[in-house]
Amino acid sequence: MNMAALTGHLQKQAEQSPAASYYNVALLKYQFSRLGSGAAPLRLCVRWDCSPGATRVSVDYGYNAGALALPVPLANVHVLLPVDEPVANLGWQRAWGNGGCGRLSASWEPLGGPSKPSPVAAQFSSEGSTLSGVEVELASAGYRMSLVKKRFATGTAALATEQ
Repeated sequence: MNMAALTGHLQKQAEQSPAASYYNVALLKYQFSRLGSGAAPLRLCVRWDCSPGATRVSVDYGYNAGALALPVPLANVHVLLPVDEPVANLGWQRAWGNGGCGRLSASWEPLGGPSKPSPVAAQFSSEGSTLSGVEVELASAGYRMSLVKKRFATGTAALATEQ
């Protein structure tokens, strides 16, 4: 780490906000990728049932604490189902299960013929853990880190459709 650059950055922050009691500096940002269903903190299984008069989609979900270095809750969970067709009688429901599992269901009447399955996406964030297990420490007698935040967030993770 270039301590002179860090000191200069902190001095600049102090000049811009002299009344602040502390200043945050991002020391490490990284991207981590691991394949396989065991690597995902939120597992989804999507089922489509498409007929000319009705479309039904169900999304089974489950929290996978084993994918995290330290099991923490997921926040801001959004499941996105794009519907790019004119529809009528759109309805949805959710069924909660045990241990962070459940099912989301949606149904509608397609007005232009049978629906075509499309990818379902999930977005979420979490604080207090990482997927990789990477730890950070500052090995210096002259400096210390007073706050280490661990967080991760998904982009839009598209999932394969299943009929």
